[in-house]
Amino acid sequence: GLGEAHSAFVTTIMLQRAGVNARFVDLSGWRDEGNVTLDERIEQAMDGIDPHTEMPIVTGYAQCAEGLMREFDRGYSEVTFSKLAALTGAREAIIHKEFHLSSCDPKLVGEHAVKKIGRTNYDVADQLSNMGMEAIHPKAAKTLRQADVPLRVTNAFEPEDPGTLIDDRQAETPAVEIVTGLDIVTLEVFEQDMVGVKGYDTAILEVLTRHNVRIVSKVSNANTITDHLAVLRPHCWIMIGHCGGLRRSQQLGDYVLAHAYIREDHVLDRDLPVWAPVPPIAEVQVALQEAVARVTGLHGADMKTRMRTGTVATTDNRNWELRFDELHERFSQSRAIAVDMESATIAANGFRMRVPYGTLLCVSDKPMHGEIKLPGMANAFYQERIGQHLAIGLEAIRILREGGVQQLHSRKLRSFDEPAFR
Repeated sequence: GLGEAHSAFVTTIMLQRAGVNARFVDLSGWRDEGNVTLDERIEQAMDGIDPHTEMPIVTGYAQCAEGLMREFDRGYSEVTFSKLAALTGAREAIIHKEFHLSSCDPKLVGEHAVKKIGRTNYDVADQLSNMGMEAIHPKAAKTLRQADVPLRVTNAFEPEDPGTLIDDRQAETPAVEIVTGLDIVTLEVFEQDMVGVKGYDTAILEVLTRHNVRIVSKVSNANTITDHLAVLRPHCWIMIGHCGGLRRSQQLGDYVLAHAYIREDHVLDRDLPVWAPVPPIAEVQVALQEAVARVTGLHGADMKTRMRTGTVATTDNRNWELRFDELHERFSQSRAIAVDMESATIAANGFRMRVPYGTLLCVSDKPMHGEIKLPGMANAFYQERIGQHLAIGLEAIRILREGGVQQLHSRKLRSFDEPAFR
């Protein structure tokens, strides 16, 4: 803190000699124990200072109870900077970097292909921070965003350039703004009992942190997850999850191979009307059926006792069974054999994004027939079935790969006048 205090003091004197009404503001707290919060430290130091008539020269380091260095490491000065902007009601916060916020790393694409970004929003800035390319420390960006203070990032070596304005305004049209050059993997963790139960997210994040995985976006809906995946142009995606069985003849642990969907998830209704059919992709269906046979060792009539092909109803109501009187006729008319909360969304987005898709579910409960998923029963079910279910999904991928990925590019996913997507 002493070094910053000395630097700020010298800067203040130089500005005063140049005729600027500058005032030295020391937040370093080297004279005391620092038993005050950062906000209290700033408010006390700024008391009696009028930013309209004086130019406060403030130390970036502030001695406070939070422990800036311990909490924010080298980003501490940006956190102090954001707090100052928020507490003083700044019209705009300006931070000087040694570079422009650009569309890509010039080392990846060459300087001729890089463009300065004139404007973006805090969502993009947050994602850059998560990938290690900070425009500003994410905690500082959060403070500015909550205070409704726009941030301008300029290049210190080009003072005449207005730089990049970052605010809370969303882009008017979807577009790629920045190419990072980093590998991005979309990971979906699904468990029916996760909804409404505390602790699952924390456990997952702890595992990712332990393996030094940067989180770009954490979402909990199938639509956003498949949107991320679609950008990578995968050859296919397969939904492997649990469902509620709707037929009395089904047993817990039976498999459901979806060949049609009732879309009552209401996620993509505006993007893909509900009247548009979402057809099964034959190659994926065959691979899933063959994978079930290989892993379980069942064939012919024995296979039919363990796996049924039929319609899956996807709903956005977790308590759907409480509306069964209302839904009974619809389930009956559609011949639905299972209900879940994700499958139709994933299939519909595959149809919309032209990514081949398939669904293999496992019956985990039958609430309509008095077989609910109690804790003890659920644990036994998971121990027995999850490993087999995942093995079937991996075997299906292996079968598709061995058969050649070109067979997956089905013409039924393209419109009349549309060329092949790849």
